[in-house]
Amino acid sequence: MSDRLPMETTYLVHDALRRELRHLAAVTTLGDGTLRAVLRGAAGWELLRRALRVHHGAEDTALWPVLRHALTGRPYDLALLEAMEAEHAAIGSLIGAVDEALAEPSTDPVLLGDLVDALVTGVGGHLRHAEESTFPLVQAVVTAQQWERFQQVHARRIAADADRLLPWLLDGADERTVTAVLAPLPEPVRRAYREQWRPAYAALDRWGPGTPTGLRLRLQPQPRPRLRLRLRLRLRLRLRPEANADASRLEPPDYRTGPTPLNDLQRENDLAAIRRLVELAEEHQSDPARFIPLHTPDASVVNFGGRYVGDRATLAQVMAQALASPLASVATRTEIHGIRFLGADVAIVACVKHVFDNRDSELRDGSDSRLPARTGRLTYVVVRRSDTEEDGTPAGTGDATPGPIWLISSAQTTPVLA
Repeated sequence: MSDRLPMETTYLVHDALRRELRHLAAVTTLGDGTLRAVLRGAAGWELLRRALRVHHGAEDTALWPVLRHALTGRPYDLALLEAMEAEHAAIGSLIGAVDEALAEPSTDPVLLGDLVDALVTGVGGHLRHAEESTFPLVQAVVTAQQWERFQQVHARRIAADADRLLPWLLDGADERTVTAVLAPLPEPVRRAYREQWRPAYAALDRWGPGTPTGLRLRLQPQPRPRLRLRLRLRLRLRLRPEANADASRLEPPDYRTGPTPLNDLQRENDLAAIRRLVELAEEHQSDPARFIPLHTPDASVVNFGGRYVGDRATLAQVMAQALASPLASVATRTEIHGIRFLGADVAIVACVKHVFDNRDSELRDGSDSRLPARTGRLTYVVVRRSDTEEDGTPAGTGDATPGPIWLISSAQTTPVLA
């Protein structure tokens, strides 16, 4: 990645989030009642929530609009941006679901643990996705002035909780990084950080139940009369929302045209080809020789477990490892919820993925091997293939039959718990 724009602080935020995700994942291994008790009193949970709200809010307000304007006429890159926004919405919904579960004393401890696991997986996958796919776009099209404004917006959002978030952000950073981050700040702020904020932060037991009351989690869930806890991830793709949480009762897809109108016959042919592509991906999910060529050479994939894969070769390795393990007994079925065209050659496909775990019960129910959910939201970005792909090889499925008209360029799966 080019160093044209200084992104050290953004990487510092990502590193801090990953640090807290490791703590949060460790907390989920505690006994049934302990997880709820810890999270309700842990400063670490409140700080993680606040940091995500600050970071994602700054991106939504001051970075994504700049990117959207700069990427006009580039539908594939705009589709990636929409995926980023959808991931922000999904993470926000997961945090809300955890808060609601913590506020309800009768919540099943297993459900709470599954929600927290899904959050750890979802945030981790999002951070990788952003670094691998979005950061290069930022470096390519965002001006120095626009980046400076984003950093200013980010700093203003931190300022309201600087006494907590600044030492949280710099936890574990070397002195050179600390000096660089503090340098632009007024001297009274730097002094407060060194003499008050950092010592107070160091005294916290962030992920223990004995956190000082001043930093305890303040739960304010939105009232949902007579509704049981449900996680509903509303992807902001202008697709018609489901009639209810039952994935088997989805409304008919809402097909939207993109900026380049096509005649009705061409659009129907494209819809049929995209549906067929999704069917082939399901049909060949255990056959790498046929599954891999359904993707573009530089396809970006985040699987159900949150693992990021950035190209066909790595995808083939990951599939081979999974098929040589008990995961070979896990199968999935995909239902298309809706298709939205961003242009003549790019479309977003919103799906519901159903997971069938046929492994032995010890693996299926084990704390370390249990899958995060039984259903997920799968979002594909598909592109019309060319006769010759970017790596110079003919497009196809690896045999004598013609390849699909459309190929998978990006696939993002988010577990859904209900």
